Amino acid sequence: MMKKLIRHINLIGHEINQSIEDGYPESDREIYCKRLHTIKEPDEKDCMNCPYFGGLGQGTAHECVWEEPVDISSELYRVIQHKDRYKEMERVSEMIEAGVVEKEKIYPFERLTPDEMAKMAAESLRTPSKPMTDEEKAEDDAEHGYFEDD
Repeated sequence: MMKKLIRHINLIGHEINQSIEDGYPESDREIYCKRLHTIKEPDEKDCMNCPYFGGLGQGTAHECVWEEPVDISSELYRVIQHKDRYKEMERVSEMIEAGVVEKEKIYPFERLTPDEMAKMAAESLRTPSKPMTDEEKAEDDAEHGYFEDD
């Protein structure tokens, strides 16, 4: 099988305005999120910073674009019905376990608010650091390609 860039159309339960105005539960707006590898109600912060974000489906879907192994005759899009969001997560989990699709690396700071980041930065400035030993410095220089002869 070859890998192709596939547009994944993740449908929500009801049109977004109807879902919110009529008081449907958050689960009505949940989709499978490839980047976070979870089921969640998407938010602007996650989607706008996501390398897979492919657009909004006119209030009825979130579109994500990522590579997956497919037959040569496969369509270039996949529609994930709202009721099948957990099946989609299971399908992708199996591909991750088989090593054919990578799990996205998420760094903890990506989910921090600006206030949380400021607090973390302030705390790190209060934490005293020790100078590197000559051996640690040599290892660091070798790792990053810094040499005294350059």
